[in-house]
Amino acid sequence: MADYNPEEIVDMIKIVGLCNDNMKAAERMYAGRYPDRRHPTRRTMKALLRRAQQGHLKRNKKKTGHPDNKILVTLAAVEQNPHISTRMIQNEHGITQSTVSRILRLEKFHPYHITLTQQLQAGDYNRRLQFCNWARNQYRTNQSFFTHVLFTD
Repeated sequence: MADYNPEEIVDMIKIVGLCNDNMKAAERMYAGRYPDRRHPTRRTMKALLRRAQQGHLKRNKKKTGHPDNKILVTLAAVEQNPHISTRMIQNEHGITQSTVSRILRLEKFHPYHITLTQQLQAGDYNRRLQFCNWARNQYRTNQSFFTHVLFTD
């Protein structure tokens, strides 16, 4: 919900009262009376009315984000060691894992895990055999199958 100033909120509540709690009519009337203002939706007016009735009509302040030092520390740690985990950053720098994850996500960093394989593993034989059988069946149905396949390392 957008953050409206107190004058706008009072005007919205007055109009909702004039329209006998009909939010659709209040939405139209508000837009007609105040064409130069932002026009709240019915949902916004209903939420503001509910907050007013419950006595929670403080302005919602937007989060300012993370302090610059947390962002710099997190990005420096990742730059220094791309394989570092969020838990290690938490332990070394005292920044919570959720904050680290949020910072990395906002900065477009994505977690990934590299698995280096220098030799065949135990389950590789069955998968290779299954692939060879599949490829043979593809070749039997289409003789030009391998002209459309690209193999790389």
